[in-house]
Amino acid sequence: MRMLTKALLAVVAGAFVSASGANAANAWNCTAPANVCAKRMTKGAHAKPAKHHQHAQHTKSSKSKHYAKSSKSKHYAKTSHRKSYKVARKKSYKAASYGGGQSGVASWYGGKFHGRKTASGERYNQNALTAAHRSLPFGTRVRVTNTNNGNAVVVRINDRGPFVGGRVIDLSRAAASSIGINGVGHVKIAVLGRN
Repeated sequence: MRMLTKALLAVVAGAFVSASGANAANAWNCTAPANVCAKRMTKGAHAKPAKHHQHAQHTKSSKSKHYAKSSKSKHYAKTSHRKSYKVARKKSYKAASYGGGQSGVASWYGGKFHGRKTASGERYNQNALTAAHRSLPFGTRVRVTNTNNGNAVVVRINDRGPFVGGRVIDLSRAAASSIGINGVGHVKIAVLGRN
């Protein structure tokens, strides 16, 4: 009797395993035997998730590195531009002050600028012996010599300019007239000091 009961239980258990295996095979579209499909289904349930999250993190980190590099390059571009501008101003100042050999085209300005504020804050007077220079400090006295006739005049820098390419200094009307410049002329500049 006991042997019969055991045999009956074994048959029922086998039928249950076969049924669950068949269901697994149907769920996974598995063509292998039922017990093999059941094992595959069990492994699939406990399988690790895909590495999509890791890929997303890698993409974010690569983007952040790219933005960091681009921001650094922009920062370096700005600082290099500022440094080059400062160096250019220092070179221009040294050429006029130490070499005493800065030369180029001089022009003059007056008329509508008379009475207006200059870059130094004082009012422009076209009848005073003043001038505009791009980099020399305000209050610097310079000797401007007309190379065509040898006439020279001492002027004080109180403004910024000229703003036309190829020109080195902008004289007041009185200063330009005293050395025989009616429009533009070629001059040599020598720095004498500051007031």
